[in-house]
Amino acid sequence: MRFSKFFGRILLAILYVNAGFSQFFNQDSYIHYVNIRYPVFYGYALNLIGSYLEYIEILKPNNFIQYTPNLILALGVTQILLGFGVGLGIQQAGYCLAFLTVIITGYAHNPLIYSNQVDINREYLQIIFNIGIIGALFLIRKNKNNKNVTVKNTAESDKKEQKNTEQPKQQNNEKSNQENTKKRKGKAL
Repeated sequence: MRFSKFFGRILLAILYVNAGFSQFFNQDSYIHYVNIRYPVFYGYALNLIGSYLEYIEILKPNNFIQYTPNLILALGVTQILLGFGVGLGIQQAGYCLAFLTVIITGYAHNPLIYSNQVDINREYLQIIFNIGIIGALFLIRKNKNNKNVTVKNTAESDKKEQKNTEQPKQQNNEKSNQENTKKRKGKAL
C-alpha cells in the first residue's frame, strides 16, 4: 500500500513538473492560447460582473496581453515547485495545485464561455479529466504521518477507556464509604 501511494504521488508530480517545464520550452503556444481566449473570457466576465471591471485598466484585453509571458512563466514555476512538493508528499502543495487546477479549468475549458469557439464534447472530457486530478491532489500526504496519527489516536482512545473504567470504581468506593459512615452513625445512636 505504501508503494502505491508513493507511486501515485510521483505520477502526479511528473504531470505537473512536465506541464511547468513545457511552459518554458513551448512558451509561444501558451501565450497564443491565452491571448486568443482572454478577450472572450473578459467579455463574459464583463457581462457577469458588470461595468466595475472596466475601471481596472490592467485587466482590459489590450493591456493584459503584454503581461501574458510573465503570467505563463509564473504558472510554470508554480507548477514545477508545487509538483515537487506533491512528489514529496506535502499536503499543502496538493491543495495549492488543486486550487490552481480549478482556476485553469475554469478559464481554459469553460464551455459556457467558449461554446461558439470549441468542441464542447472535448472540453467536457478535459473538465472530467481535471476533476479526477483535483480529487487525487486532495489525497496527497505522506505515509509516515498517517501512522503517527493512527498511533496517537489509538493511544488517546486507550487513555479514555482507562479513565472510563476507573470512574465507576471510584464512584463505587465513594458510595461504600458513605454507607459505612451512615452505618457507624446509626450504631452510635
